Amino acid sequence: MIDRLHRSRKPWVLVSLAIFAIGCQGAAAKHESLGDEAYVRGQFETAFAEYRLAAGERPAAVLRAKTGMAALNAGALSEAAAEFTLLGQTYADRAIQAADGLERVAEAAARETNADALRQALSGLQSVAEGRAIGAFARELANNLGDAPNSPEALDILAYAAAAAPDVDQQDSLMFAYSEVLRRLGRCAAAVPVLESLVRRGRVTRMVAQARTWAAGCAITIGRQELDSRRLETATKWFARAILLDTDTGVARTARIAMGDALAGQGDFAASLDAYQRARDGLSEADTLYTILDRKINSVFDARRTFR
Repeated sequence: MIDRLHRSRKPWVLVSLAIFAIGCQGAAAKHESLGDEAYVRGQFETAFAEYRLAAGERPAAVLRAKTGMAALNAGALSEAAAEFTLLGQTYADRAIQAADGLERVAEAAARETNADALRQALSGLQSVAEGRAIGAFARELANNLGDAPNSPEALDILAYAAAAAPDVDQQDSLMFAYSEVLRRLGRCAAAVPVLESLVRRGRVTRMVAQARTWAAGCAITIGRQELDSRRLETATKWFARAILLDTDTGVARTARIAMGDALAGQGDFAASLDAYQRARDGLSEADTLYTILDRKINSVFDARRTFR
């Protein structure tokens, strides 16, 4: 009896499920249509909300793609990255479309220095199209961020992008920009190792020359800070580093004068005298700096006689 009743209800259950499914599809179609209308009018936030509702009712590749584009245009970059990543991971035949969308998200995130969204976009790219991590826009990204930014967020952007750069030239460009932001933020101690690595690799002549100048300038700045704080041994090491980095007469002379001051403060008069004399080499006696160095040299001689 019970079995008969159970069997007799099955068709009605199937009919009910079918009606429910049709209702869901109808709701999804309605939300998709509203999303399309809003998208055409440029109301991207509304379109994004409607497409999300539609995708929740009826998951489909086309809806994922629409949701991602609406989110991107609405400025919801993290959500756009999530949608395009899901599109590429769920639908293998949409991997290229998903990767294109993720690159656009990464570009927008770079422009807005949105580190979280860039991280998501790069992670998504690596999962759906490995090797395309920042693709063709890497150099543009380096140029955009290297020209103006002074914010810590730009450092995150460049660090993520450099780590994902598809070739060494693009990586160098991004690290070059990264070091420039560090310098602008006054973080010379962090910038010097990055610049030194670019000098060691020596792949782009223009970049290497600039990296030498920046690194030496940073080393002198740090050395002077150490000298002012009476950390004389550390100061001496930074000045020596600057001399090794940049043999330009002006830069090396500046570093040698400061090194002479640090060495004199430590009582190493012979080394201090050598630094001052090297700094004086090539100067005309009529040069004001020659006169200043002459005084420093004489003061070292006087100090040596005093302490003998």
